[in-house]
Amino acid sequence: MMDTITFGPPRGEADLLRFARLSEYAFWDEPAAQPGIGWLDTSGGRVIRLARRGETVIGGALVIPAGQWFGGRPVSAALIGAVSVAPEHRSGGVGSRLVADYLRAARDLGLAISTLYPASYAVYHRTGYEHAGTNLRYDLSVGALPVVRAGDGGITVREHAGDTAALRAAYARQAAITAGQIERPEEYWSGVFGESKRATHRYVAEQGGEVVGYLVFTQRVEADGTRVIEVRDLVATSRSASRALLGFLAAHRGNVDTVRLWAGANDHRLLEVGGRGLKPTYVDPWMLRILDVSAALSARGYPASVTAELHLDYRDDLLPENTGHWLVRIAGGRAEVTQGGDGHIRATARGLSGLFSGAYTAGAMADPVHLDAPDADLAALTAVFAGPAPWMDDHF
Repeated sequence: MMDTITFGPPRGEADLLRFARLSEYAFWDEPAAQPGIGWLDTSGGRVIRLARRGETVIGGALVIPAGQWFGGRPVSAALIGAVSVAPEHRSGGVGSRLVADYLRAARDLGLAISTLYPASYAVYHRTGYEHAGTNLRYDLSVGALPVVRAGDGGITVREHAGDTAALRAAYARQAAITAGQIERPEEYWSGVFGESKRATHRYVAEQGGEVVGYLVFTQRVEADGTRVIEVRDLVATSRSASRALLGFLAAHRGNVDTVRLWAGANDHRLLEVGGRGLKPTYVDPWMLRILDVSAALSARGYPASVTAELHLDYRDDLLPENTGHWLVRIAGGRAEVTQGGDGHIRATARGLSGLFSGAYTAGAMADPVHLDAPDADLAALTAVFAGPAPWMDDHF
C-alpha cells in the first residue's frame, strides 16, 4: 500500500485540537479530557507543522523563532516544541520525516540553528542533532545558601515593580558571559514577569545605581508540609551579584525549607552554594542542530584571542544547500564564511552541531563518520569553539 503521509500547516481548529491532544498524550502525565489550544497560536512568527496520513493528523511540531547566545552573541534559532506522533504510527519513520519537514520550514524562516529538548535521542541523532547542554532542577536547602549581610559588596537587593527594561538588559549581559541562553520572545518575558495563580515576587540587585541581577519567584507548601520558594528567573551578571541574591534567599530560612530552581551543571550563579547541597533532582538534556551553516558560523562569537582558518567539507543530507566546501576565517572574535577551501575537515551536520555549542572538544567528538580531521585541525576547532559549558533556564 502506498504511504500517503503528507506535511503541512493546520487547516482549522479541528487540526489544532488533534495536535494538542497528541502533544498532551506524549508529554503530560494526566492529559486533559479536552485539551486547550491557546498555546498553539502562530503570533510572533510561530509555525505549526502537521503530519497527516490521508486526512488524519498523526503528528506535529511547533517552531518558535527566537535566538540563542553563543560566544557572547545571539544566533537566530528555531526553538522546537511539542514534537509528537500518535503511538499507533510510531516506529515507522514518521518521526524522522516530521523532523525533516520542520527543519526545512525553520530554515525557510531564515533561522540559523535549531534547539529542542528530546524525548528520544535516536531520531534526533539520525536527523543531525547533537547533545548540547543540560538543564538541571535543584532543590536547595536554605541552609546551604550563603548568609550575606545586607549591602555587602556594595550590592543592595530591593523589591521591584514597573518597567522591566533594566532587568532585560541585565539578562542580556548574563547571556553574553555564558553560553546557551535564549534570546527570549516577548511571550517568554510575559511568562517570567507576569502573575500566576500564586503571588509573584520580584527583586533586583543594584550596584552603583545599575541593575546587576534580579530574582522572580513564587512560594508554595508541598503536600508533605515542605515550604518551597520556586524561582522563576534568577539573573546575575557577576559572582558578587549571585552571592547577594542567594543571600537574600537565605534570609528566608525562618519560613522556607527549600529553594527550587533550574540551573546549569557549571553555573556561575551557584558558585557560593555548598558542594554537598548541590544535588539535582531532575535532569533535562537539550540538543542543537545547525540549519544554515554559513549563517550560524557567521553569527556566533568566538574567543577574541583565537585566529584560525578552517577548511570544511560539510555534509547535510536533509538540508543539501549546506553541503559543500566552506572556508571559515576566525579573527577578532568573528567569523568570515565563504564557499571554497581545501575541505580537509570532514564534518556532518551532527558532527559540527556538537562542536557549535561548545559542549565538547573536537577531540572528543572526532570519529570517521561525523568529524574527521588532522590533529592540528582538531586542536584549532577546539580553540575556536571554546567557552563556558552551555545551559539555559527556559523550557519549550
